[in-house]
Amino acid sequence: VAYPWRPGRRRILKRTSPHVSMRLSPSPCACHSRLYSSYLNKWSRGRRRATISCAQHHHSGDGARRPTLILPGFLQGAVSYQSLQDALAPYSAGVSILPIAQTDWIPALQGKPFDWYLDLLDEEADKLLDGAESNKLNIVAHSAGGWLLRIWLCEHTYHGKVYSRRDRVASAVCLGSPHASTELYPFGRVEENRLGESPDMSDEARGSSLQFARSFGAGDDILTCVCGTSVTATTPSVNSLIENFDGVLASFTYQSNLPKGASTEGVRGDGVTPVDVSFTSNARRVVEVDATHDASSYANTVHLWIDDLLM
Repeated sequence: VAYPWRPGRRRILKRTSPHVSMRLSPSPCACHSRLYSSYLNKWSRGRRRATISCAQHHHSGDGARRPTLILPGFLQGAVSYQSLQDALAPYSAGVSILPIAQTDWIPALQGKPFDWYLDLLDEEADKLLDGAESNKLNIVAHSAGGWLLRIWLCEHTYHGKVYSRRDRVASAVCLGSPHASTELYPFGRVEENRLGESPDMSDEARGSSLQFARSFGAGDDILTCVCGTSVTATTPSVNSLIENFDGVLASFTYQSNLPKGASTEGVRGDGVTPVDVSFTSNARRVVEVDATHDASSYANTVHLWIDDLLM
């Protein structure tokens, strides 16, 4: 189900199958026509008409002629994204994965900035656009790759460098990205030591790249946020450990992302990122899908959001 961003209520939409996604209209494809609506259920975002996404058809517009780049998430290497690459291949002039290894993330665990990731993104974007039919990319970003993308797009100095690459990206989709995470990890986190940034920046943004992205990240006008909803958190107990172990684990991971003191009982998400923090305040669309946080799980939902990527 897709939600816009003004306070209000949402519409509950009838699904014809578990793999049908609902989202905001207007839709970019003529085949998006049939609207199902029933009654209201309260949520934190606005209400608007939605249409069924049926992206399982041939695309031949500008979006399909653009190269696509996949951005891996935290502690993930390129090897984990083969299934997502394969799923996107029919819809693109070519699909590449940012060539990183799991070990590349180790400095970040020690409080180092993510300039290495953004610099590599710079290089890979140049390679893909060199000689391409289009002068812009499609980007699919998983988990932390989503908020790192927003830093790459913004005009603010990050660790002594302004990336400001908004002109290189036509459309972007984030998968399970914790854009609004509070980062209240049980054992805390190491403060980052970045240089050459604005003295007026908040302490939160200065000590965390994710909070920097929350404050200064750009690209909402081209961004669709896709949120997995397969795992509902439940309060730990003897019975819940037996009956819903994944839900018990999710209650801890969701708590790390939600505001201090917030209850996790009944909170939905992909097992790592709760829906409530997986969107930016001005993203053009939010789409809920039946997926867990694993990239291969999101790969099974490509047909539900591919139209957004090809806009």
